[in-house]
Amino acid sequence: MMPPLPIRSFVVTLYPMSIFQNKRFRYLFLFAVLLFLSWIYSYLQILPLRPGSVHQWRQADCLSLADNYYQGNWNLFKPSLNILFSDNETSGKSAGEFPLLYYVVAILWKVFGRHEFIFRLVNIAISFGGMFALFKLSFAILKDYFWAVCSVVFLFSSPIFVFYTNNFLINVPAFSIMLIAVWYFYRFWQSSENKYLNLSMGLFLLVGLMKISTLMGFVVICLIYLADISGKIRLKPDGRVFRQPLKQMIPLAAVLGGVAIWYAYVTHYNHKHGGVYTLNYIQSYWASSKEQVASSLKSLKNFIVFQVISIPSYIYLVLCLTYLAFNFRRVAGVWKIVLPSLLVGYFIFIMLFFYSLDCHDYYHVDFLIIPLAINMAFLHYLKSNEINLFKSPVVKFFFSAFLVYNVCYCATNMQMRYWGSTEKDVYRHGLISPKIEIEAWDYTRWSYENRAYETVTPILRKMGIKREDAVLCPDDPSYSIALYLMDQQGWSNPGCILKDSSVVADRIAHGAKYMMITDTATMRFPFVRSFVGHELLQYQKLHIFDLRPYSKTTR
Repeated sequence: MMPPLPIRSFVVTLYPMSIFQNKRFRYLFLFAVLLFLSWIYSYLQILPLRPGSVHQWRQADCLSLADNYYQGNWNLFKPSLNILFSDNETSGKSAGEFPLLYYVVAILWKVFGRHEFIFRLVNIAISFGGMFALFKLSFAILKDYFWAVCSVVFLFSSPIFVFYTNNFLINVPAFSIMLIAVWYFYRFWQSSENKYLNLSMGLFLLVGLMKISTLMGFVVICLIYLADISGKIRLKPDGRVFRQPLKQMIPLAAVLGGVAIWYAYVTHYNHKHGGVYTLNYIQSYWASSKEQVASSLKSLKNFIVFQVISIPSYIYLVLCLTYLAFNFRRVAGVWKIVLPSLLVGYFIFIMLFFYSLDCHDYYHVDFLIIPLAINMAFLHYLKSNEINLFKSPVVKFFFSAFLVYNVCYCATNMQMRYWGSTEKDVYRHGLISPKIEIEAWDYTRWSYENRAYETVTPILRKMGIKREDAVLCPDDPSYSIALYLMDQQGWSNPGCILKDSSVVADRIAHGAKYMMITDTATMRFPFVRSFVGHELLQYQKLHIFDLRPYSKTTR
């Protein structure tokens, strides 16, 4: 039954698709949409901010890696941090993900000055490139501009994607490059030209070097390769996808080989120098204690689930999967490989890296490919089998309303991540976000102890304290937050390694000249109390102590 004529006329007027026939205008309009959403998400206000909000720890690690290249270590294959935890407490050499992005940022800092917003802009630019690739892929598959734009907005309303786009972590850049790689694989799918396959695999290699968990798309392509050469599933109506299977296996194998070589080098590099800053190990569900499992499940329920996508989006995706399951025989063959493999792959990842559920929301950026694939498979099914629903202006109107809610939900999430909810904001935020999420972000309103570290560097230099003068930060449990924010080398206290006075004395013997403390309770700890006799300055909440008088007694 068709909707009443006035409604149809209103919706058709709302979506005059004829104006988007010009390709250049389509891209300009999409770019305008992305800029408009960026404004809604407070990107301009966030751009000049220091690393902060959730996972400041990991943000500072990434900035520290870039900064150490900028400071003069221009060997790409010898990354290092500010913390001196390697080579018998004399260097910060440590490797994890392939540091090309940090190296590029360091080069840009050399050209334009050391401004953290440049790092953010690089991430945003790569993210926009990925979303343009998603748009081109969606438009090529669906042949509908409206649904192609909606696919992009659906991604760009995920809180974790939006937050880590304007940030310093490498997850969104890796994911965005993966989208570009998928687009070029689709071009290979359509044309059978090996140049597109080679380009796609080259990008997938970069993705795997940057973030190995983002290779789910590559794993799916490998499964497509196996299914295609087996001949058991017809994926293309005009023949095989891989028409030269032996030759075309080489770039796929090159991805696996390249990633294996890099992580073998990482293992060698870290073993040689001794410092490790990344969690590159498996801690499965079965190896976790009952307390760890309970903590992770609580975090999943109270935090993670709200950061990936909105609750209505989960409902929409479940309905899409249910509909596709009931119509499984009419679903295109490729989706019968893509969807199950992605869902099973995500389940395996969760079970092997169960700690990722414990507040590590950025781990789940890598798997945003799943909601994108479910949405694409559903729309492709409608286009192929339910064309009236696919083209219905009313359906498009209600989907637009759904996306408007998602954008508002994401904008609220960004507000709470950076500025919390004041008393007058609680009611407004409560209209969009669940109460439990508002409470989860309430800590951002607190005046956290790192503020003084952000602005103390000029004062340190006036005091004659150089970057190379090693400092101790016993109340910083991270690797890099205090050290990076102050632009100092030295030692923080990850894993409470500064647990007794002998360890502090050892750091002094290794060259620690000053100690920085923001929490006055730390001064009363027995292992610290013996070394706070020479306070040089108090800056805001930061107390600066001179350790040089103790250097003779600790030798």
